Amino acid sequence: MWKRWASYYYQQGNNRNLAQKMTLHWTEYVRTRFYLSTQHLNAAFIDTLARKSGQPYAVVREIVESIHHIQLSDQVSDADLQQFYRNIHQFYLNTK
Repeated sequence: MWKRWASYYYQQGNNRNLAQKMTLHWTEYVRTRFYLSTQHLNAAFIDTLARKSGQPYAVVREIVESIHHIQLSDQVSDADLQQFYRNIHQFYLNTK
């Protein structure tokens, strides 16, 4: 199902909407897998998630910075969306 709606939004050129949906999926994963609140994605959150997930601090920080960028932007470029996808995809693969 994930790939189906992702493909739909990407084909529609609605990168921001797709990035927001990817963010919701990722934060839900973090909440259920690592039992962390995702209400405040700050330095303390990044540090805790990096420690619990076994991922480097820089990897988690880049994902969180992308989320902040997405939330503040009116549009998300194809390049930004693709990089965001790669980062969270690697996060999923490396934490399972």
